[in-house]
Amino acid sequence: MLTRARTSGFSLIELMIAIAVLGALLAAGVPAFMNWIQNSQIRVAAESVRNGLQLARTEAVRLNTRVRFQLTEATESGWKVNPLDDPDRDPPIAIRTHSDGSGNVTVAALPAGSAEIVFEPLGTVSNSGGTAPLARIDFSNPLITSTDDRRELRIIISSNGQAKMCDPKVLTSNDPRKCP
Repeated sequence: MLTRARTSGFSLIELMIAIAVLGALLAAGVPAFMNWIQNSQIRVAAESVRNGLQLARTEAVRLNTRVRFQLTEATESGWKVNPLDDPDRDPPIAIRTHSDGSGNVTVAALPAGSAEIVFEPLGTVSNSGGTAPLARIDFSNPLITSTDDRRELRIIISSNGQAKMCDPKVLTSNDPRKCP
């Protein structure tokens, strides 16, 4: 009597079904993953600018001098921190450029045309010089077309020098992410 040895493994049909299911899952997940990456870039850019503002305020207090935070590229998230009496100091106290990973992020400083803020030695915001200080910075990503998926963040700079990051889409009054 001749018996066949049983072989283990997958048949071609089983393998094709598994590949089709995997392809369908990838097709459904890739757009959401791409939106997540784009929204993460907004968060990275906003946190970087907020950290730069905090650094400028800290340096103003530490050095007991006026320190300037300046957005270096209007459509990107680059910034520079320098003492006001030496604004072109090279190298600056700190610098960041958009090539650090958030090149798709659009930054809008308000009031329009403002791109810098000066911190006094006590950490407050200076209003001298005749121009209104930078009061708000908005971050968005134009590559995300769906408004439901798009995350926008905002940094509000108060007159006492505090920089708060908030989400303009949050409307619940007791949510700490809500913008004032």
